[in-house]
Amino acid sequence: MDLFGDFDGFITLKQVFQDCFKKYANQPCLGTRRKEGDQFKEYIWTDFKTVYTQADALAKVMYKREFCPTESFPGDGDFNFIAFYAKNTAEWVTFDIAAVISGVTSVALYDTLGQEAMEYIMSQCRVKTMVLSSDKVKVIAGHKKNGNLKDLKNLIYFDSLSEADKAAAEATGLTLYSMYELVEEGKKLTDQEANYHEREVRPETVYTISYTSGTTGVPKGVMLTQRNMASQAGNFPKHDLTGNLNLRPGQDVYISYLPLAHVFERLMYAIVMTHGVQIGFYAGDVFKLKDDLAELRPTIMASVPRLFNRFYDVMQAKIKELTGFKRTLTEWGI
Repeated sequence: MDLFGDFDGFITLKQVFQDCFKKYANQPCLGTRRKEGDQFKEYIWTDFKTVYTQADALAKVMYKREFCPTESFPGDGDFNFIAFYAKNTAEWVTFDIAAVISGVTSVALYDTLGQEAMEYIMSQCRVKTMVLSSDKVKVIAGHKKNGNLKDLKNLIYFDSLSEADKAAAEATGLTLYSMYELVEEGKKLTDQEANYHEREVRPETVYTISYTSGTTGVPKGVMLTQRNMASQAGNFPKHDLTGNLNLRPGQDVYISYLPLAHVFERLMYAIVMTHGVQIGFYAGDVFKLKDDLAELRPTIMASVPRLFNRFYDVMQAKIKELTGFKRTLTEWGI
């Protein structure tokens, strides 16, 4: 048994994604809860074909506008970098797919990294462009205003941004773009206009550099190639420890709430997407995750002990409120 073999002859994550987007084109792919005022409602779904169309458009724009210029690193080779800074969203994944199909290497940031670690990562990779949610724009503008993030030039935001925050960021020398405006721009570009036809994605193309938190010194980065991810995404369901993982395209639903900034969740989304599973994103508040679970009704969920312990504590608190036979029956059932 070859646990690290290619996936059905595919040797890059780009090939794997292109295959699944053709195979499951009209099936629901990414789901986000509709917001009405302060209330989150039902999930709204985007199909595989639309997600890929958006990703392809973004890939073309990245090269047309030179958002990710080639940087040479002695001993490591040439890279085209982009950074992500946001909670889990459909836009995060769509732009990640755009990076995959265009051979751009991503680095992911998160709040608990801290300012010094974040600046170290951005400086080491010489990142010129960052994709982020609007609530992070002010944070990055603050770093830039203080003379940090010297290489950073462009911010691509994917939700509504106030004019005040936009103006404050532009005052630091940053150029801001709306993701969905870039999607529309990219749809009008041919491969030749974007110089997209010249870009080759190889098995050894680095998909992402996954950084440690830096708690024991400066962050350390691990380079994961497209072949690494293609092999894992394709073969994991065949070789899981139980032998019972049977992913059902068009039937199974996965909830994404563990941070996409960490490679585990990125691998999980690649695994389920590759096999035609729908991905629904939590609304952004882990303390209200039970509401997302009730609305989405996922069949697959990757989690951590802390969450299950929290569920257990809530259940135990509710049981203690019961009296008499109801409490006895509930305790017997558990």
